[in-house]
Order: sequence, then C-alpha cells, then structure tokens
Amino acid sequence: FCNLYFIFLYFILFCNLYFIFFCYNIKFVVYLKLLFYKIKIIMNFSKIKFIHNIPNAPNVNIWVDNAPLISKVAYKTISPYICMAPGEHILQVYTESETKTPLFDYDIKLEDHKDYTIIMTGDLTDRNNLHITVYDDLVQAPGTGNTAIRFINGVIGTTAIDIYNKNIKILSNVGFDTESPYINFNPSETTFLAITNNNSLNVLLGPIKLNFASGDIYTLIITGTANNLQFPMKILLSNDTASMCITL
Repeated sequence: FCNLYFIFLYFILFCNLYFIFFCYNIKFVVYLKLLFYKIKIIMNFSKIKFIHNIPNAPNVNIWVDNAPLISKVAYKTISPYICMAPGEHILQVYTESETKTPLFDYDIKLEDHKDYTIIMTGDLTDRNNLHITVYDDLVQAPGTGNTAIRFINGVIGTTAIDIYNKNIKILSNVGFDTESPYINFNPSETTFLAITNNNSLNVLLGPIKLNFASGDIYTLIITGTANNLQFPMKILLSNDTASMCITL
C-alpha cells in the first residue's frame, strides 16, 4: 500500500512538473515569436526627413495617410528622421492655418531599409510651381578618415550652379532641384565653400567655413532665392549618418 501511495505521489509530482514545463515553454515560444515580430517591424522601417524650402510660406503641418504627422515646420527647418512603414503613402502638406486645402497632395512609395529626404519647394504666389522632391539618402557610411557629402540646389531663381572648395571647382552645373553625387571629403581639413552661377565667377554665396566629422554623411541644401534679398541664399547642413528614427 505504501509503495502504491509513493508511486501515486511521484505520478502527481511528475504531472505537475510536466504541466509547468510545458506551459512555460509555450509562453516562452509565444514570447519569442512576439519579440521576433517586433524586431521584424523595426528592421523593416523606412526613414524620412522633411525640409521646408518655400521662402514665402508660413509654417506648415505635414500629414501622412490623412493623419497629422508633424506640425509647425518653419522655413529652412530640417525635421529629424521619422520611422515609416514601407509601402505606398499619401503625403499632404497644409499651411499652419489651413485644414481643408493642402499645398501638396502627393503619393510616395517607400522601400525597406531606405532613408529619404523630402524637400518642399516653390513660390507661394504661384501654386503651380509648388512641388515635392524625394531624394534617396546614402545609408552606408564612408568609414573613418572620410566624410561623404552631397549638394542639393534648392535656390529659387537659379538654373544651375557651380560649387568651389578653396577656389577649386568640385562640382559643375548642379541644376535646380537636383542633387550632386556624393563626394568624399577629408574631415581633417577645413572646407571653404563658395557657390557661383554655372560657368561664371560671379559668387552667389560664400566662401563659407565648414567642418565635418569623420565617418559621417552630410547633405548640404543650398536654399533661398537668387533675386529676392528678403530670402537670401543659405546652406542648410543635414547630418544623414545612420541613426535612430522617431516614431510619432
């Protein structure tokens, strides 16, 4: 009788241990699946940043897929990178006081693991010239000892510009709304940039002293207008080095 009793106790103990182990493993598997799912979502995010380059426009509110994303973006402001799910989206831009008629209503398509800079450009007095340009950002850093830099001509009233560093022409014929290829700079040397009209020594801007960090990626956006002193030309410096994006 005692032997049967102990066998029964051992059986009950075994059943309890098996149940605990089994349940624990199910919870652990479920936890792992949820964890991997979250990691997959995070890894699949695209990153976008916005630049307001409409000189005579007020602050703007940016909506994506009919929902507000960021508000009160001022002229010459560069937003941080924002996490976005890849795929097709509807981008709408409103002036700060407007909620019905957008300045822009634009379809964008984002790809996995890609970063984008989206620039809003034009003249508010001529809404037919208002437009959005989407630029692919470099994701791979150039490595220690180099700095990767590209230029975007966002100067309203220009057709094309040349770019000089220390009186040496480094880029020619960068058209309005276009980007240059990325150029490697030596970050240990100070850069002195000057902007001229294409094939001209007429300096529009500069020389401007700039320093860059080793291993970083930059976009230099030349903004302003060529013919309106109220909105002078200026270089906006955007550090595009791979970094975390914010979720709004």
